[in-house]
Amino acid sequence: MDSLGDLLRVVKLILVLTGTLLLAVYNQTIQNTIRHRVAFGTFVICSWILVPVQIPMLLLGIMFSGVSMSPADYVHKEKIFDNTTIYAYTADPGAMGRAYHHFYLKCPRALGRYELIKIAKLNWMGSFEFAVVNDELIVDEENGTSHQYTLSDFSCD
Repeated sequence: MDSLGDLLRVVKLILVLTGTLLLAVYNQTIQNTIRHRVAFGTFVICSWILVPVQIPMLLLGIMFSGVSMSPADYVHKEKIFDNTTIYAYTADPGAMGRAYHHFYLKCPRALGRYELIKIAKLNWMGSFEFAVVNDELIVDEENGTSHQYTLSDFSCD
């Protein structure tokens, strides 16, 4: 889903621009369809208020998401150990805040969905590796520091 975000912003921008054009061109048809003056006025005013808000926000979203995006394999890491799936998410807001690594137990659910159960939140480490050994999550930093978390407290039940 994360990789689709940029594409969906572009699609939404195209749809908002198309809707704006249709609203301008078919204003009389809309007025004939919505005969109640208050309902028509409310519809038109709300629509025209949303246009100058959505277009700049979508343009900013498209511009900044392309500039500040970290590689997907750095932001999202997932490994399967026996029947245990560990998911690591790196939240890195750049200069706006502190970066963290969030580690989750990924539990499968019906219809291809899943649930994430939070195991740990660690300060930014640069590059790291993680493994599950003897029911413990072991996170190794590039500088040699190691963090261990027992997984017996977490289950997918």
